[in-house]
Amino acid sequence: MTVKTKNTTTKPSNADSKKVSELKQLINLSLKTDSELKKINLKKDDVGNKFVDYYADLDAKQFSAKQQKDAIANDIFLRLKGFKNSKTAKPITGSAKTITSVIKSYIIKVGVITKGTTYTAIRKEVNKLNAKTISEERKKMLKFIDALTDEQLKALITSAKKSAKK
Repeated sequence: MTVKTKNTTTKPSNADSKKVSELKQLINLSLKTDSELKKINLKKDDVGNKFVDYYADLDAKQFSAKQQKDAIANDIFLRLKGFKNSKTAKPITGSAKTITSVIKSYIIKVGVITKGTTYTAIRKEVNKLNAKTISEERKKMLKFIDALTDEQLKALITSAKKSAKK
């Protein structure tokens, strides 16, 4: 099995071995249920923190390079510019997909993940960056609309449609 990129053909480094890489272990760990994690004294946030440690101290270019290297080594399907996945590559699913997506967004929007940063802090920061801000004027309009009865709202919409046709 080979992976073709623009100028090179690569063979996944694990194609002939049974050893499970650190990333594959993290993915498997993230796919466990809460009860399975409890048996090994872990929580979902702990799994997220392990991913954070795995990608710590990388800028956007280094992160992309590491993802590409991991994709080749573990036969994982990733969407990366200039990278062609092998035909047998399997996508990351479930919690692992969410965690890596949040970490990628953080690295692109904020920058390098420093040691001691938690997954919870990263997730909150990314949510804050992705949140749409509503102006005070818009908030006042929404409050006004919420106070209207159904009949008043219907009349307002009807008159707006009529004036839009003119």
